[in-house]
Amino acid sequence: MKKRTIVFLILIAGILAGLLAGCGESAENALPRDAAVVPGFQELADGDDPLPTSYTLTKQPGNGEPQERIDNVVTLTAEQLAAPTPALSGHYFEAWYYNSAYTGARARAGDRLTADTTIYAKWVPTGTVNISTAEQLAAIAEAPELNYRLVADIDLSGWSTLDPDYTPAEGEEPEKDRGWEPIGGIAEGEEFSGSFDGNNHTISGLNIRNLVQDEEFNFLPVGLFGKVTGTITRLNLEYTIDLPGDQSRFYIGGVAGWLDRGTVSDCTVVGKITNLGFEYEGNFWDQIAGSYAEPTTNAYIGGVVGFVEGGTVSRCIAEGAASDDDYYDIHSVSNESNNYLGGIAGVSDYYVETDQDGNVLSTVMPRISGSVSHMSVYGRYAGGLVGYNNGTLTTSFATGNVGASLAYPGIAGGLVAYNYYEGNISRAYATGNVSGRTAGGLVGVNIFEFEVGTGGTVSDAYAAGEVVGGEYAGGFAGRAVSNMPYEGRAGYADIVYDDSVEHASDIQNFFMIENCLSYGSVKIDVSEIVYTDYNGNPTTDAPDVFYSVFAGSFIGQAYELYIRNSATFGNVSATSNRPSDVTVDIGGETVSGEYNIAYANNFIGHSTSLVDTDDCYNVFAVAGIEVYRNGEKFDTEKGDGALGVNYNSVEEREDTDTVEFYTVTMDFDEDYWNFSRVEDGGMPTLMI
Repeated sequence: MKKRTIVFLILIAGILAGLLAGCGESAENALPRDAAVVPGFQELADGDDPLPTSYTLTKQPGNGEPQERIDNVVTLTAEQLAAPTPALSGHYFEAWYYNSAYTGARARAGDRLTADTTIYAKWVPTGTVNISTAEQLAAIAEAPELNYRLVADIDLSGWSTLDPDYTPAEGEEPEKDRGWEPIGGIAEGEEFSGSFDGNNHTISGLNIRNLVQDEEFNFLPVGLFGKVTGTITRLNLEYTIDLPGDQSRFYIGGVAGWLDRGTVSDCTVVGKITNLGFEYEGNFWDQIAGSYAEPTTNAYIGGVVGFVEGGTVSRCIAEGAASDDDYYDIHSVSNESNNYLGGIAGVSDYYVETDQDGNVLSTVMPRISGSVSHMSVYGRYAGGLVGYNNGTLTTSFATGNVGASLAYPGIAGGLVAYNYYEGNISRAYATGNVSGRTAGGLVGVNIFEFEVGTGGTVSDAYAAGEVVGGEYAGGFAGRAVSNMPYEGRAGYADIVYDDSVEHASDIQNFFMIENCLSYGSVKIDVSEIVYTDYNGNPTTDAPDVFYSVFAGSFIGQAYELYIRNSATFGNVSATSNRPSDVTVDIGGETVSGEYNIAYANNFIGHSTSLVDTDDCYNVFAVAGIEVYRNGEKFDTEKGDGALGVNYNSVEEREDTDTVEFYTVTMDFDEDYWNFSRVEDGGMPTLMI
């Protein structure tokens, strides 16, 4: 193990270096840059004449003083880029940037303006510690309350948690190298409460492995940082993390394992996280004591953050690094409960502050915004962006494929696996293909709670991937479920809708889903499901599948749903039968070759709310959608009785290739949606 005295001395050296850094520009800032990375700008090359057109330069000083406006600017000058005065108290000036997040290239003398431009002054807290080596990075754990800034790229590929002089005693099992010790522990005072500015530099080669669960049953936060109550920003990170398949109770994320009311912003990660099966060879005494190892449970795993508890994640990007086609970028094979996985975050939930008697004093809601995941995700509850969402998720999207078990109770959503009753999703989309026992193109399961009446909502969103389910499947959502109180709707009229007048859209106060679209096809075929053991090997040691299935072009199954201004485009196929030689025992009677009901339709496979009422207002399917139930084409215009009474088809429209269908009929907001390709046969997209 690295000696604490050594890393502390390194930390002191770093602090002194930071204090001496002053206001001067470091050598790395003087390097030439590629002007192409600054949208709207170009460097003035030697011999070039200034463009005859001039523009307005607006300077945001960030020191409490009013913004400054300079007209007739062609190229930036050193005088224009001087430090604002007066200095921000307790800070020193670093540079001017072209965006308020201080990402990308800095403004430099000689930059030529090609549009009206705003630049932003970045201030660095006085006493900020500069970090340039792996040793200094590790030393942050000795003083997690300070402010740090990365001033060089760091390669951690050779880092080890083992002391170089370590040798196991005779007969002692060797200690395993964990690769990297996360910065910020769970004990009071050990969490990272300061600030870390990645300064757009890259930390590469982060590798965490051989994790061991806590003997006192605590959840352990794992990542570059462990538990974070402070701020991490502008960091590029490349990593791999492996959680052994028999270890439980972890929060795992590339940047941070546990974000406790802290902030992670403007970070880009490229990585993979694995939680694969395990081989366990038990002996006679294990059988007597029942001490066999068990698969992973209680794991929150995200590409950027494992557990967002009342924290904020903004403008982050997650890219996958898996090279084997057999695995996803985030891949867990455990089918045990409480395993949530997402491309950005595993779980996003609110923080609750209580007094010593357990009374709630306050809550802090989480927020994820402006973030993108290109990671593929597989697990018990798998979401392209978030596994479990119980807060705000907005202006974000996911493009990776998402999967969960088709045979066991897995839930997969292109964006979110499980959107709970405080979860609000808006201006978001998913384009990856989705598969799972319960699968939805955007959301696996959406939960609305009547007694809360504030969350479990989705608005201005779309899903474009193909969906394959094992029991519930929808092009937009696998299931949309409302928890109805014992006394029914009437007790919550003020929250949900005005029950004193006819239920219509103009007086409706609340819709769970509105202004949403679904593009992909939907399929369930029970006969294709293969059971496997924990190591992924096919097995026949499982009960025969014998149940009904629910498939809808938009939602697979819905309970007390309120939805409006939504449309769907994908074909549906639902097959509930097993091969003819399958037999099952039902009440002591052997039944062979039976078919179960396949609930499938052009909008919702099965719903307790009729779609021809104002509970489902202004919802449509594109003309020509095909629906198959157990291999037979279903007429969505009229039911023939043989395949189930058709009481839940929606109107099929011929005008979905017109802008007016969306802006007038559906009342979509043109500030959010782009309709430029609609009349050429394309689909509406979101402007994020």
